[in-house]
Amino acid sequence: MKVSGKWVDDSGEPLDMYDLKGKIVASFKTVDDLEALSSQFDNLTEDELINALIGLKIFCEMRVRDIDECWERVMHNMREDLADDDGDVTDSVHERTTEHGSSGSNNNSKPDSLLPEGL
Repeated sequence: MKVSGKWVDDSGEPLDMYDLKGKIVASFKTVDDLEALSSQFDNLTEDELINALIGLKIFCEMRVRDIDECWERVMHNMREDLADDDGDVTDSVHERTTEHGSSGSNNNSKPDSLLPEGL
């Protein structure tokens, strides 16, 4: 859900990288599911095994879609934060680049400390 232009979680807090990390960690449940399935492998019929694998595939796809959606929403919120700070995302990025000592004498956008000597 969006509140004041930002995506929020169930508690009303804006989504951030910690929410994304939580979803990535939760996706490792698939490993636990596979271990549980492998421990029961001998007790399952071929149909039960195929159905279990299809179910795991579906859950894995759902988890990946959830991570992707969270990523997009976190990135949206981060862009909103940048825009709120300076009023314009492009100006903010330019200011941050020039703050770190990029040279105006050449057309290279790398900070001077990263350029080879003489450039």
